[in-house]
Amino acid sequence: MIPVSFGQHRLWLLDRFERTGWTYNIVVQAAISGPLDVAALDAAVGDVLARHEVLRTSFPDVDGTPVQQIAAPPAGGVLHLVDATRDDLPDLLEAGGRHLFDLTRQAPVHARLLRTAPEDFVLQLVFHHIVVDGWSVRPLMRDLAHAYSARLAGTPPTSPPLPVQFADFAAWQREVLGSVDDPTSLLAEQLGFWRTALAGMPDEIALPTDRHRPAVATHRGGGAAVSTGGELHARLRQIAQESGASLFMVLHAALAALLHRLGGGDDIPIGTGTAGRSDEALTDLVGFFVNTVALRTDLSGDPTWLQLIDRVRGFDLSAFDHQDAPFEAVVHAAAPQRRPGRHPLFQTMLELQNHDTAVPDFPGLDVRMQTAESVERHSAKFDLYLDLAETFDRDGTPTGIRGHVNYATDLFDHDSAALLARRFTLVLDALSTTPDAPVSHADILVPGEADLLGRTPATPPDAPTVDTGELAALLATDPSLTRLHLTGDVPAPETLAALHRAHPHLRPTVATPLAVLDRAGRPAPLGVTGTLPTGQRARRRPDGHLELPPPPAAADRDAPVGEAAAGTAGTTEAGRPRTPAQEILCGIFADLLGRDSVNLHDDFFDLGGQSLLAVRVASRVRTVFDTELDLATVFRASTVAKLDAHIRQSAARPRVTPRRIDPRPSPLPLSPAQLRLWMTDQIQGPSASYNVPIALRLRGDLDATALHHALNDLIARHEALRTEFHDTDGEPHQHVLSPTEAHLRLHRAGYTTEADLAGLVAEQFSHVFDLARGPLVRAHLFTRTPGEHVLLLLMHHTVCDGWSTGPLLADLTTAYTARLRNAGPQWPELALQYPDYTLWQHELLGDETDEQSETYRQLAFWRATLAGLPAEATLAPDRPRSAMADPSSDTVAVSIAPELHAALLRLSRETGTTLFMALHASFAVLLARLGAGNDIPIGTSVAGRTHAEFDELVGFLINTVVLRADLSVDVAFREFLARVGAADLAALAHQDVPFDKVVQAVNPPRATGRNPLFQVGFTMEHHTSLAFGPQGLAVEAFPMRGVSAKLDLDLTLTETLDEEGSPAGVLGTVEYPTALYDRATVTRAVGEFGRLLESVVATPGIRLSALGVICKEA
Repeated sequence: MIPVSFGQHRLWLLDRFERTGWTYNIVVQAAISGPLDVAALDAAVGDVLARHEVLRTSFPDVDGTPVQQIAAPPAGGVLHLVDATRDDLPDLLEAGGRHLFDLTRQAPVHARLLRTAPEDFVLQLVFHHIVVDGWSVRPLMRDLAHAYSARLAGTPPTSPPLPVQFADFAAWQREVLGSVDDPTSLLAEQLGFWRTALAGMPDEIALPTDRHRPAVATHRGGGAAVSTGGELHARLRQIAQESGASLFMVLHAALAALLHRLGGGDDIPIGTGTAGRSDEALTDLVGFFVNTVALRTDLSGDPTWLQLIDRVRGFDLSAFDHQDAPFEAVVHAAAPQRRPGRHPLFQTMLELQNHDTAVPDFPGLDVRMQTAESVERHSAKFDLYLDLAETFDRDGTPTGIRGHVNYATDLFDHDSAALLARRFTLVLDALSTTPDAPVSHADILVPGEADLLGRTPATPPDAPTVDTGELAALLATDPSLTRLHLTGDVPAPETLAALHRAHPHLRPTVATPLAVLDRAGRPAPLGVTGTLPTGQRARRRPDGHLELPPPPAAADRDAPVGEAAAGTAGTTEAGRPRTPAQEILCGIFADLLGRDSVNLHDDFFDLGGQSLLAVRVASRVRTVFDTELDLATVFRASTVAKLDAHIRQSAARPRVTPRRIDPRPSPLPLSPAQLRLWMTDQIQGPSASYNVPIALRLRGDLDATALHHALNDLIARHEALRTEFHDTDGEPHQHVLSPTEAHLRLHRAGYTTEADLAGLVAEQFSHVFDLARGPLVRAHLFTRTPGEHVLLLLMHHTVCDGWSTGPLLADLTTAYTARLRNAGPQWPELALQYPDYTLWQHELLGDETDEQSETYRQLAFWRATLAGLPAEATLAPDRPRSAMADPSSDTVAVSIAPELHAALLRLSRETGTTLFMALHASFAVLLARLGAGNDIPIGTSVAGRTHAEFDELVGFLINTVVLRADLSVDVAFREFLARVGAADLAALAHQDVPFDKVVQAVNPPRATGRNPLFQVGFTMEHHTSLAFGPQGLAVEAFPMRGVSAKLDLDLTLTETLDEEGSPAGVLGTVEYPTALYDRATVTRAVGEFGRLLESVVATPGIRLSALGVICKEA
């Protein structure tokens, strides 16, 4: 693969992720009069494309990185002939100049010949800047003229071969510059200069814009002419010669001074382009060689013009000596604060064109080069861009400097840009006539402006505005005078009375115009913020009205609430990823930034991100989530939380929003998950199989009465905990008891030994609930001594799931703490109750027979995804599966060391997956290795808490999804992991439909004692610190063992982190039915799992077959 040059890489990024459209089109346009041979010109254009490889180059995306792909020379027919009228010509040329290129698929060249009469033509060649720069026009037109002459004679051109092609330059550039990681490389040396030279430079200078900068630049532009006379041109050249500077440096000094006088401050950055053709072999080459450098200008201390030119000369020469460092690398090294819609390091560009624009000879034709005004003026790459050129007469006498100010219409109106152009010529005149005068003395007010501003004594703004016993002259506070305006979100103009209220010691005398002064005490130009005699900041608008900054309250209203909230987020539980998508995004951020971890609210750019890394974020997101993402969005949504919200919003279909339902329908239906368990209970009879225990060992001074009250507070808070299930004519429905009806008893018992305790806990764990009689909650307190207790909360799965533990214990802590003070808990009302969730889920899923419903759509996915699934894929059992399943179970511990844990995290980040996915892929490989086959279905539980409103809810929200891993193709484990990750994400995107509906839709072969669709489960539980922790009590989890096995193997793991958030290991268990397996068999499998994990992190490129997996040939 041929690498792109550094400059091409930057333009590719801009095109790919900022959607710059035709902003970077270069239009070469020539009017042709005479007997043109169209066929010869067509052939000549093809000859030019054949001669210059770069004009046949496209730039495909390979893993987020562009490469050069050079096509064969064209066989002919590259010039499109268009017949047009003279009236249509301008519009056709403008439309042609806005041609949009797909850089990844085609060479960005578009050639047209517009014919308005038999011998009147306009040749329009449109290129993307990625293959052509301004210096390329001369060799391009020279080669075109030479080829046309040859084709007229009936022969191909016989030009000597080019010494190098642009692809050679791109490779040479990278070789010469070297690596930034090599401190001895040219690139490292130059970047060291730029870090120092640009340290502390402002990210943006304050200019008098007409509008605030938008979040996303439109890149629309306009143009205003700049022109000087020959006399001024000559004086400027003389100043340059006498100062030992170039004319460009003089113009640079003048522009910096103008921006300084317009409120830009003392530190003015301006950009300019460099030709980049440092070797003679590159002179005749077409291509994108130019680079951009940032020129910093120091205007502190009010220098004279000559002093300023000397400062500019010193910096510019040093900058040009270090011009080889690619601009994007300089940006990364300088690390400015990035903002969408704002060019980094500088927003004003200055160029003085000095390349030859002479037209070569086309036999028998009059050819005149044209400027593609409509294209160049109607796009904007910068806030302001001064594009200037010198003109001379035949004797070489200066006749003027001509050009234009290209401006971003997002920020400026045409009148403002034209006014800036006029001020620029005034600055040039002051510089050339009074070079020894301070910059501040230059008069930059255009004729008539001074009268509008009013004349006020030149009092510096930092001088005392009111001495003791003196009064200031202000405009009378007539409420009818609405000449004072406040910027920002203010509904109507305010009067000067507001100003007097702010300064009650000031009283009006005569109606004197209120002047806005600059730092030198001179009237500030229109639109430029200065200081009133009162000391208040203001600016005078072009219509003469004063405009004050917004009051603090108005300014505060502009700050997005979300950003304020995000700014307060630390590395807390709220900042941890809650979904697989968020975990993947956190991993992508951390991997690219070289950090151990990133939370939901960490800003990518605050942590060191820059646009080259941002494009890799976009590329990975596009690959993993199969969604488009541009660079501007990464800048706007620069935290995981914001980016996750954007991805979900952009990919989402119209969704049903969770909301509180009032009044609720009667009878109240069960949720699909509750209905499944209710039916199991009806068919198989009541059992303890679906009991959910929470057991805590409590040490310390426990107030049992307060605990009892707190438990009933908990019951009152969560409707799910006081729900029972009634059957009306075979149709079950929820019935929510009142807090009084659901009063919970605290059962108390004593114990003397741990064995006694284990027996008590096991006995209560085996309790069988009657679903028709609530509450389906029991509370037991086992006490050995006044300071030793075990609290057991037992709930039926229909009213609680494992994810409910966190909010349940947090609420219990709040209630117990309040009850210790003989008070009731003061907690915020829950956004929703479980019945609201139930109604939302029914509304979301809809009717499965409706093709537009979510259920129909998701079931279609599952039918396709699980088609042909093996009826059984599990670890070979030690004993035959019994027709009547024996539920007895046992567990084997699983422990993954912190070092292996960290290595798995690194692997998951590198592959754009999660720790869960890495463990899932490894578990599937293990099962295949142990004889389960090459098509491995594994079941997992999903929390079902897809909306923030569900976070604090206690209830049965979890669902089960099937994750299918295909090991039939012998690929590297790294690739297999990426495939597993994609399959897992697809499955999780279809998690809403109840598992029993999936089983019905897929209709697998059924067998008694065997779980349908999968026989092996894998779940990662979200580790949180123990939520129940009132003062005075030491609390730890009391381990519980299940009473029955629902699957052949059920792997449950929990990730642990140390106090600093670093990997501390993964712990868990494998539960198995003792009727199928011996403990030794499962223990061996667990040991094999650990060795497998070590192998895949050590050599992620290892093929599945080398891991002992028998794969079919690809």
